[in-house]
Amino acid sequence: MEKPNSKSKLEIPEMEPEVESAAKPKPRYPWYIIFIIGNEFCERFSYYGMKTVLTLYFSKMLLWSEDTTTFFYHFFTMLCYFFPIFGAWIADGMIGKFKTILYLSLVYIVGLVVLTLSAIPPLHFHAVAGTLSGLLLIAIGTGGIKPCVAAYGADQFKPGQEVQRETFFSYFYFAINAGSLISTFATPILRSDVQCFGSKSCYSLAFGVPAILMAVALVLFLIGKPFYEDHLPTGSLISRVFLCISHAIANNCRGRGKPRLRDVYKKSDSYEVATQGKMGNFLTRFQNPFRRRTPNIYKPHWLDSAADKYDIAFINDVKQLLRVLVMFLPIPMFWALFDQQGSRWTLQANKMDGRVTDTYFFQPDQVQIFNPVLILILIPFFEWVFYPLLGKMKIPFRLLARMVVGMILAGAAFVIAGFVQIALDKTLPGVVPIGRAEIRIFNTNPCTLHLSGQLASALNESNAYLLAPFEMKMLPDVVVSGQVLQTLTVRNVNCTSPFPLTDVKVNLTETQVSSLFLSSYQGRLISRQFAVAKEKPEDGNAKVRFVVPFPLGSASGSDGHITLINPDIAQDKPGHEFVVPVQKNNATDQSDTGVLDDVTADIDQGWYDLHTSTEDAEKVSTTTKQQQLDLPNGGVYTIVLKQNASAGARMWERYVIVEPNTLSIFWQFPQYFVITVGEVFLSVSGLTFAYAEAPESMKSVLQAAWLLTSAFGSVIVMIFSGAHLIRSQAVEFFVFAGIIGVFALIFALMANTYHYKEKDGGSIEMADGLPALQPRGSSSSEAELIPEATADAEQFKR
Repeated sequence: MEKPNSKSKLEIPEMEPEVESAAKPKPRYPWYIIFIIGNEFCERFSYYGMKTVLTLYFSKMLLWSEDTTTFFYHFFTMLCYFFPIFGAWIADGMIGKFKTILYLSLVYIVGLVVLTLSAIPPLHFHAVAGTLSGLLLIAIGTGGIKPCVAAYGADQFKPGQEVQRETFFSYFYFAINAGSLISTFATPILRSDVQCFGSKSCYSLAFGVPAILMAVALVLFLIGKPFYEDHLPTGSLISRVFLCISHAIANNCRGRGKPRLRDVYKKSDSYEVATQGKMGNFLTRFQNPFRRRTPNIYKPHWLDSAADKYDIAFINDVKQLLRVLVMFLPIPMFWALFDQQGSRWTLQANKMDGRVTDTYFFQPDQVQIFNPVLILILIPFFEWVFYPLLGKMKIPFRLLARMVVGMILAGAAFVIAGFVQIALDKTLPGVVPIGRAEIRIFNTNPCTLHLSGQLASALNESNAYLLAPFEMKMLPDVVVSGQVLQTLTVRNVNCTSPFPLTDVKVNLTETQVSSLFLSSYQGRLISRQFAVAKEKPEDGNAKVRFVVPFPLGSASGSDGHITLINPDIAQDKPGHEFVVPVQKNNATDQSDTGVLDDVTADIDQGWYDLHTSTEDAEKVSTTTKQQQLDLPNGGVYTIVLKQNASAGARMWERYVIVEPNTLSIFWQFPQYFVITVGEVFLSVSGLTFAYAEAPESMKSVLQAAWLLTSAFGSVIVMIFSGAHLIRSQAVEFFVFAGIIGVFALIFALMANTYHYKEKDGGSIEMADGLPALQPRGSSSSEAELIPEATADAEQFKR
């Protein structure tokens, strides 16, 4: 029985290596990756903290229009996703990952410092130039280190530590979302709840804290330097792919695009197989490509013309790479919609009511926190519950199909945003039409006034109107052409201090809005007319005009003031007290009475106790507390003070000029929820598909290409906002929804004809439209969710 003996002899040497390998100690977990994870947490805090308040900084501090704000916001985003190509190139081809992270982090910090300094008014920096310069440096820094940090962390694991590497990506992914979640919530509070340099908001602090966190990120990264395992740069694969494609194009243009098929085929992996067994005569047929019935095993490709310089295996990898990149072509449209959360959707939130309680208000830039919170909830749900449930029910839902659904959901989110905008537009003030003027007439007297004359005819057909005490009458459509001067005759009816019949000249301008205040003082009528901006406040707060129809200053000539105190806010907190100084000598007739003084102020939303104070030379103050004044955000109000109100009565009257924001900011939650579900379907599934379908050597190239889809998405938004194509915001939302619907249809057709690459000797020939179910954990290449891909999907989106 020689066969068993020979078999036993062969088994002995097979067992020895196993004993040796078992004796080898397992590599220790690289504990020092905590410095890399800490670096990523701080960097993401810096990036998202700065970016969260950027839109409001553009619109409120730089006073840019909504289109200009959107353009530059997406221009910055585009740069952030373009520079990863630059970072990967210098890391792989020149100085390595460690030095790339180090140097570009310094650039990053300088950019944040420049941005912070430009937001400090006393320094007299050129705000626009400083802001744009700082953002450029930030884009270079964050974009350059983006493809390096995760890869550098993965480099710390040795062969055989694949499971430990998976846990690193999980921790890394958690750091990304934790940093963005905390900063998205905290930075708007720093912006709105802290007052600095005489301003009610403190953007310099909102930018300065991220700068400090980025410095901490760099320090953490440097602490781990003695422990890191560095890999020398091996050459930029991106450059090599680009040069290979360029060389093939050049050869085709020179007429050398058809190399000898036999030479190319002999370099391929199929040559050895094709010359054996039943296919032994194939090479003979292959030598003559025009011979009939030539098997369709090898088809010439335009990239084959690069075979004179590049290895055919590398060329085949580039071919497969291009097949996957073609599937990326519709993806930028998704990011064009997704990234508008920080621009158009934030501007939409700025016109909505953020009131949660009487003491807590949600800031418009805080709404972006919905996305990271939902991401942390939805990804585990889909990975651990939804997809396995579909597998058990034998319902096919492959990766490309998920991406199609993700695009459709993004369109649905913008349809929701469009309807929210329609509801919001109903709360916006109407525009005065051409050929009309709008005027409000206020009686600030405690007695009735009789109005007559040319303007009074618009109040009553009898050309006379009785205006009750502290009544306001609005004339919304007075017929005018250009600028006209009309007369309003006023006489008192039952005033304790009567004044003679008085003609008041009223200036009316076409399409303009104004307010006319009537008061009496020392036996004469006092009138004053103000132009009114009938529009929502830019900062979303309450805009208030205080009108004082009696002398508020003291006899010594000092000015008085109005004090608003919010008892719901602690005394040492911003927003507790607003002091509005009222200057004297602003009466229409230039007398020294101080009657009909007015002052306009931006006040935070809330309920206020109103006090009027008069200070004499000795600074002795007398204050009377009144009933609470409600100032909802987004409204424009006129407050007329009363001098001799009865005990217990209000000493003020509030008139609403522009309605406040009545639509709750939480109506945006449905659109955030839908687009975040779409992100889970498209972003995670998209990069997982790319990892599974790309050649092993090309995965880093695909990471860069995936980031470029976000960059091109921002370019699409820049085109829309820069060209001013659509005036209505609701219509623009619907147009974006329609466009991505078309792109989703195109992508569905592409997915339906896509054939998956071969794996383990088998070929997945079925198109995505009619898939055989491959549950998670099966042998299908796309069913095996690569941990790095799942973690990096969020990494590269962010």
